[in-house]
Amino acid sequence: MTGTKIGREKVIKLIDDLVAELEQDQIRSMITARQSIVLSNLTFLILKKGSDKSSSDLETATVEAKDGILTLKGEIGALRLSVFYNNGRT
Repeated sequence: MTGTKIGREKVIKLIDDLVAELEQDQIRSMITARQSIVLSNLTFLILKKGSDKSSSDLETATVEAKDGILTLKGEIGALRLSVFYNNGRT
């Protein structure tokens, strides 16, 4: 009977480890997606800078890019906290 309990504990630990690994992969994917959006906005900003668009368009694009970076930083922090919390539940 004792061997069965140890086996179950090992299986539970394995499942918890796999869930944590999947969460890390999901975080990496989300960060990569957000980084792509921010880089796209910054590229747009750089290209727009050389064009004949109005300065208000450039200012709007700058604000949107900065907002995107702040959002990304907040989401990364929240995801790290979530992973930290979930890893501590074992």
